[in-house]
Amino acid sequence: MAGKAPAAAPERPIQSHREDRLGREGFIRRLTGTLINESTGRSTGVVIGIAGPWGSGKSSLLNILNEHILATYPQALIVRFDPWLVSGREDLVGKFISEITGTINARPAPSRELSEVSKLFAEYGAQLSPVAEIASGGLTPMIGGALRATQKALSRDSSLHLHRQKLERALDALPIPIVVLVDELDRVSDVEVKTMAQLVRSIADFPALSYVMAYDAERVIQALGGGTDSAADERGRAYLEKIVQLQIPLPITLPNEIERLVIGELSAVEQHMGLPENWQDIDRFRALIEILVPAVIATPRDVKRLVGTYHAVGGMVRGEVDWVGLLGFCGLLVKAPKTVENIRRNPDRVVDDPESFSEQTTRVSGETSAERIAAIKEPDEGGEGIGALLAFLFPALGDGAGASGDVSNALSLRLPLWKTLRLGLLPEEYSKPEILAFLRAPTGEMKEFLRGEQRKRSLDVLIDRLGEWYLDFDRIDHARVWGVLGAFAEKSSLAWATSYDPTREYARNLVGLFSLLCARSPQFRELAPILFREMLTRGDLVLPSNLLRYNIFAHGLFRHDKRGSRGAFLEPDETAEAARVMARHHVKELYAGKLLPRLLDLTPCFNIVDTGDWDAKLRAHLTAQLEHAAVLDSMVLWLYGGPFKTDRNAIGQLVNLDDFGARVRRRIADPSLGASHETVRLAYRKAIMGLA
Repeated sequence: MAGKAPAAAPERPIQSHREDRLGREGFIRRLTGTLINESTGRSTGVVIGIAGPWGSGKSSLLNILNEHILATYPQALIVRFDPWLVSGREDLVGKFISEITGTINARPAPSRELSEVSKLFAEYGAQLSPVAEIASGGLTPMIGGALRATQKALSRDSSLHLHRQKLERALDALPIPIVVLVDELDRVSDVEVKTMAQLVRSIADFPALSYVMAYDAERVIQALGGGTDSAADERGRAYLEKIVQLQIPLPITLPNEIERLVIGELSAVEQHMGLPENWQDIDRFRALIEILVPAVIATPRDVKRLVGTYHAVGGMVRGEVDWVGLLGFCGLLVKAPKTVENIRRNPDRVVDDPESFSEQTTRVSGETSAERIAAIKEPDEGGEGIGALLAFLFPALGDGAGASGDVSNALSLRLPLWKTLRLGLLPEEYSKPEILAFLRAPTGEMKEFLRGEQRKRSLDVLIDRLGEWYLDFDRIDHARVWGVLGAFAEKSSLAWATSYDPTREYARNLVGLFSLLCARSPQFRELAPILFREMLTRGDLVLPSNLLRYNIFAHGLFRHDKRGSRGAFLEPDETAEAARVMARHHVKELYAGKLLPRLLDLTPCFNIVDTGDWDAKLRAHLTAQLEHAAVLDSMVLWLYGGPFKTDRNAIGQLVNLDDFGARVRRRIADPSLGASHETVRLAYRKAIMGLA
């Protein structure tokens, strides 16, 4: 068992070169040589801009630079200034000055020269604040005019000018380098960007000071230019060039470096997350990494956010959801939150086993993969990378090949997805040990348990949970289990039509479970034909009929459109032969009056139609049975109950359509229909509209 969970690592920059996995030592050395003259040991006075997008590692680089300078020049004075942290942000200049004096005074025993510099900086700052307010308050998109106004104000104040001269001389006499590191410039307001730029350009332009400013160039240029049009862009670039003597793009992070960062961060939490042995070499993980990096996860900050989110979310659903799928989903949470919200609103759209029948039918309507993905993905969130990630996580959106495979708790299944979205088990859900106890219980106890779940209207939840865990158990008597499950779908009379019973949905879900297990497990798929033949030998009706129809559709037999063989367990010739044998048997039962009372739907009848055994005599026979109210009610429920709305032509193959329509109209006017369940009455209303 894993011990206490480690605290989730905050999303923070690295602090030391020891944490650096991107090999930036050489760049840091060359950068230090540009800031400090190696022969004199003094600052060169250069202003360097480190440009890179948000999250690319600028703050981490400044931390490593800070460390390297002090290791190379122990007496160096490093001033760290983050304008984003300035309280009120109304006096950046004054706060900057105080940061310098505070850094000097923090030394255990500052030299006489440093103490003098600190005193002069403090005096200078006290007189500078009013001018700073003029500068910051009077800024307009015309930066040059604001700068000239500030410089003019400075020149009018002779006292301030004299203090500046004294400070310059004191700085010039210092035998140590001073380097100012300015971070997060791109996170403050436009006015504050401009104020900080003026500070570096004219107010704080002292000798013996080198600057490194880290920023997103596009954001700073936009702030300095005062707009987003081409003229503003040109204006902003021109002003930035007056401030920054050398702009260096942050060294690019290669995809293999991002991959190493992901693996390194995951390694730190692998014990708590219960990752499998040799998880780095698992094919599904490698396939996910190829999608994530660099199309989705492209920066060190992206990596931190990805693994931090995975650590937090995974801790809530660990063991319940496939870890590879969950990691990919955390990529969506980090980079495409609006797309995740679309999934939250319509999970049936993305899962392999939708609860919605309308969604099931929509999927065979000819939508392309691109159309299915476009219906979920927000256009402004990522590009092809997010689309590829969606197709990987949810095969229903793509071409059918995805992350599910043989994984029992794949994110592409409804229950694991719901748990992920809820961050925990669903209400009234069964635990894994409870499912195992049910599968290994004596036959009588299994039947009693199913009856109890039927009373609680929880059979669908049970089937879902079986889909999650069935393949994880060994020593299961499959024949006995499926005998009990299949028998529970059987009915002995038509009385259910007047007091609606959800067994119909149970049967449909049971077929879905069987097919799902076949799709996910080659071993179960090999076993499935044996189980199917045992069902036929026992004389089962509901489950084998529906399983047969699933295989008919999968192979596109009897003029049906082919819907893919995923989950099919019979070969095409085996399916056709089983259909003919079953049809001949059911024809005999129909004439003997033994078929209709057992039907939950008309699947056996349509199987007979498919084989060509449904002739005019049989059509007339079933039409005659409609004079019995129980048969008519059942027929209407079979054709129009719940989500179903059967095509008129299909109905006409089974019975005389005119006779059926007339009986429906008479029955709906019969007051005795009011004693039936609301589901039955609703089916009649749908029938009236469908037959019109």
